[in-house]
Amino acid sequence: MAEKVRTSFNLNEPILVQYGSFLKNIFTGDFGISYEYHIPVFKVIWEYLPFTFFFALSSFILQITLGIKLATFIARKKKPNPGKIADALSLGIYSIPTFIIGIGLIYLFSVVLNIFPSADLYSTGFNEKSLVGKAAEIISHMVLPLISLTLPGIVIFYKYSKEIIFSFRESNFIRYLYSEGVKEKVIYSGHIIPNILPQLISLSVAELSILLSGALITETLFNLPGMGRMTVTAILQRDYPLIVASTLVSGTMVLACNFLGDILRAAIDRRLTKEVYH
Repeated sequence: MAEKVRTSFNLNEPILVQYGSFLKNIFTGDFGISYEYHIPVFKVIWEYLPFTFFFALSSFILQITLGIKLATFIARKKKPNPGKIADALSLGIYSIPTFIIGIGLIYLFSVVLNIFPSADLYSTGFNEKSLVGKAAEIISHMVLPLISLTLPGIVIFYKYSKEIIFSFRESNFIRYLYSEGVKEKVIYSGHIIPNILPQLISLSVAELSILLSGALITETLFNLPGMGRMTVTAILQRDYPLIVASTLVSGTMVLACNFLGDILRAAIDRRLTKEVYH
């Protein structure tokens, strides 16, 4: 049996021949058979990838939306106390590791209060429920993982957005709008927020690429069927073909996000395009 496995993976060949075969398989999309699942590697990845896309994009939308809204709320407050409290809380949240946040949420909301499930995407008897019942159960199972994954990101977007808002608010253009009696709500929604969004592209791209490459800790902690948990399981099971393929897919998504970010920055700021041609 061992000899059969060595032959199927060209392990009896010289190392250069093995490496050449590996490169050929990469360009043809053939990563072999998973040791653990006994099916082609990419079939395993396509089974877990959709959930990671949904999970990552949901968390990303919450992060950037709530982060900017919180920064805007604090910036519009005339008194310094709300800002000091928000800064202290954000620093405390950001300094706590993700798995500690997740464990704390499980203990509070699953063990003590028994409000939300502690793990998995759905429970037994899921297939017997109606469409509305299935949706409600999935949502209830996703609340704690989303909070755990999203909280640190909200802090990042809040801190970065607040700094940009405060610096942009001191510009002559914004001061002129205030002097003309333009309502503060209009100034923020029509001028400040649209002007800070392009400056958040780099941060957004970095955060999204991290989320898409696999939320290893969160997916493993809550036993969710995503790329993160799949990769951890593959490492523990020494499923080398699956490890290599999942690493390549994660790296490709990071590169794709950065490429998309460059395109967006160039489309928004024409000066970048002129620098390339000059």
